[in-house]
Amino acid sequence: MIGWDEILEGGVSPNAVIMSWRGVDGALKATPLGHDVIMTPNNFCYFDYRQSDNPDEPHPVGMLLTFEKVYSLDPQLPELTEEQKKHILGVQANVWTEWIVDLPDVQYMALPRFAALAENQWSTAPKDLDGLLRRMPQMLDQYRANDYRFAPHLLSDPRVSDK
Repeated sequence: MIGWDEILEGGVSPNAVIMSWRGVDGALKATPLGHDVIMTPNNFCYFDYRQSDNPDEPHPVGMLLTFEKVYSLDPQLPELTEEQKKHILGVQANVWTEWIVDLPDVQYMALPRFAALAENQWSTAPKDLDGLLRRMPQMLDQYRANDYRFAPHLLSDPRVSDK
């Protein structure tokens, strides 16, 4: 069984996997109890939140959640013991579509933040935001080649040398 972190407030099955969405508190509470956790804290992983303060954002709801903020998530919370960290299964991004009407808008809301979250989850190298930003033109080329719509705000960053 997988449940949002609210299930920790009642009698929860000992084999339940917890989706820590209300910040990281669900993970901090669940892992000492032996629950596996999927990190999906809204302040890092809710991609239906706006990416910039640009008034052209297609669906400017929720808090501002930038590429850099997504990349700053440490799913292996430093507050956890090494044994507790073994219960962190990974991360998940959410794009709630109540206000998003079509696939190009979903793409815009998710991209390029998916790249930041993917590197955050899968890379074992020390975090290097500058390095990731220098590599982003290759990812942006992939988005263009597949005709994906993406939020263009990274193009104004001098570290992203887009052709």
